Amino acid sequence: MQRTFKSKVDKLYHFIMWGLVALIFYFFWHRMIGMGSAFLLLLVVMMESLLRTDYIVYGDGILSVKSGFFPRYRLLIGDIVEVKCIRSNSLAYAMSSDRLQLITPYDSRMISPENKEDFIRELRKYNHNVKVTDCSRS
Repeated sequence: MQRTFKSKVDKLYHFIMWGLVALIFYFFWHRMIGMGSAFLLLLVVMMESLLRTDYIVYGDGILSVKSGFFPRYRLLIGDIVEVKCIRSNSLAYAMSSDRLQLITPYDSRMISPENKEDFIRELRKYNHNVKVTDCSRS
């Protein structure tokens, strides 16, 4: 059995997308086709990420993370040592600055599931030893 979690989306993300729409209209209205096309491409990438950022927990203990056109990555839930609740605006497979940092012995990844408590509960089904820190503040 698998469980899918959608990404939380900040209002700022929507604001930026509407700003892009306004810029696209402006550039095409003033016949700046190159700039309008470039911003249209950026809007398409952002829309794809908005619609298709998913965190899928599979029954065999694998977490699959996908965001738009970007490559999917998989992570063994048993390898996760710690989950931290953080705020960050750095690039990640997340549509929100309210994130979970998944720490393994070899890597660290940031995601932003809509319901962090359910997501952590689901991770703990496959890894009882995962340590959760800093989530009481969020």
